[in-house]
Amino acid sequence: MCFAVDGFSVDRYRHRPRRKAQNRPTRLSRPLSGYLDNYRTEPYLSSLLAGTFADGSSIVLFGSSELATEDHPAKPVNFFNKRLKQPLLAIGHDGNQCLSIHSQLITAGGDLSKAKLAILLSPSWFGGTPGKRGTELSCFLEYNPSPSLYRLADRVANGDSLVRPAQQYLLQHANDLSTAEPIVKYLVQSGSTLNTAKYSFALPMTRNLMVRAQPTMMLKPQLQMSSDFSSTATVDVPEWQSLYADAVYAHLSACTNNDVFINDDFYSTYINGDTRLLRPLAIEENREFQDPLALLDYLVVNERGSGVHRAAREPVRIHRS
Repeated sequence: MCFAVDGFSVDRYRHRPRRKAQNRPTRLSRPLSGYLDNYRTEPYLSSLLAGTFADGSSIVLFGSSELATEDHPAKPVNFFNKRLKQPLLAIGHDGNQCLSIHSQLITAGGDLSKAKLAILLSPSWFGGTPGKRGTELSCFLEYNPSPSLYRLADRVANGDSLVRPAQQYLLQHANDLSTAEPIVKYLVQSGSTLNTAKYSFALPMTRNLMVRAQPTMMLKPQLQMSSDFSSTATVDVPEWQSLYADAVYAHLSACTNNDVFINDDFYSTYINGDTRLLRPLAIEENREFQDPLALLDYLVVNERGSGVHRAAREPVRIHRS
């Protein structure tokens, strides 16, 4: 029986790589740039992000559905990489909410004092089902493949309390993870005193499976340098007022069938004059509201750990998408 980790497969019981993962091709280069909807094609992305956060070589932008919209020159992945010639890697699609983003920062780890990090928060996350349920399990696993979770387990083994939100999330979904990969089972079975006792017979075997696969899962791919960017190049500062005027004109031109400035296609497809009353969730029922608080705590603690005072750095800005 085998489980696949994009690009190679491993025997679940003997953990013998069927081909050398070191030869696995990657479409990413250094500095990181472009757009990834998830980790499907880049299962070792967390290790690459760790290096990027440490040296600040790229802007890393986390978001959800707004990153997967119709291509446009003003989209960050195009504007920064093509217009400004400043490397930016955008990650996410619909469902990549606060806990998912938080867990990706946890598995990447490393010092964030030099990180160029941007996170887009969507108001739609905090209402209805997305607000009540928070990040869905399928989405969490989509952005945390086995190599990422091995990095999580490594931090757990070193007694790092900052990783607790990610492991706690898996514990809360333990009943849905009975057929999960060994690393997921290990994080659940060893995640609490009660579970350690409950799985006292299964845990040694799970740990053995995990340890045997660890060298493969903890690889750090070597990247080729990209010729698209130069560390010494000066930024050609755009005419911001002209760009802003063009953007306003383009948007208004696309909003002709309504007076609330909504794109014509979206309005005719999803709204078409209908209105409804939106009732906000109570704070105690809003899981998604709690998740960004934990994410902000993580960012603050990492900043303090860097030894860099906020006054000496650019301020944190929170923008709504």
